[in-house]
Amino acid sequence: MSTEPNFELEEEGGFKPSRIKDDAEMDITPMIDVVFLMLIYFLVCSTTQAQLPVKLPPATYGTAVSDVMSLTFIVQHQEGGDPKVWQEGRAPFSMDPEQQAAQITRAVEEAKMNGIFEVLVKVDKELKQKHLEHVRAAISEVEDIKLYMAVDDHKK
Repeated sequence: MSTEPNFELEEEGGFKPSRIKDDAEMDITPMIDVVFLMLIYFLVCSTTQAQLPVKLPPATYGTAVSDVMSLTFIVQHQEGGDPKVWQEGRAPFSMDPEQQAAQITRAVEEAKMNGIFEVLVKVDKELKQKHLEHVRAAISEVEDIKLYMAVDDHKK
């Protein structure tokens, strides 16, 4: 936008000031710069509040799995190898995948004969899904069993 006065020659010999012509475009680059500077200032100067623990309401649908009325297996991550699997309260199963699958299936069949139709698998949070597949497959060999998975995120 030009701000210098502009004079035009009148017919009677005098000069009259003409209107200042406005540029049709407005340069908003300085405004964008200021906005970015303000954004950076607020990001640097702001402090975040620590999140308070959230108290979740109980589930409306679904039920809790009883440890007493279910067969419980624990699957624990092992560095560089297959996971360690055992039935709660007993010694760990074999580390050979085929023998381990047979032992798991046998334990589920025994529990079914005793009237237990729910199997709870407690899994270490560091365990990959691919290492759980053979445990799930061994449990699924027995029909009419409900399988529940739980992730244990506590360090032992």
